[in-house]
Amino acid sequence: MARLKAATLVESIMAMVIISIVFAAGLMVVNMVINSNRSAFRYRVNLALQQMASETKLQNRYIDEQIDSADYRVMKEILPYQDRKDIYILSLRAYDLDNEEVMQHRELVFLP
Repeated sequence: MARLKAATLVESIMAMVIISIVFAAGLMVVNMVINSNRSAFRYRVNLALQQMASETKLQNRYIDEQIDSADYRVMKEILPYQDRKDIYILSLRAYDLDNEEVMQHRELVFLP
């Protein structure tokens, strides 16, 4: 009679732990690859909002407007700050094509 070696319970559990760790690591890599495109988009939008804020202050163009781009839309608003008549809030909000807010930029602006 030939003897067959059977796997013990401990060996089976260790194999399942190793498989689970490898699976979790693979999911993290897939998640990073999927979100890398979104990060680049958010970075581009952030740079565009900063540039729009600088241009608004440089050109003294303090009016509410909508600025459309190929893959996002920016809503610019000038809001009063508390009870002050010389300080305003410059609010820039960027929305993607699905109309979800991607990023916002807010800063105080002094207008004499």
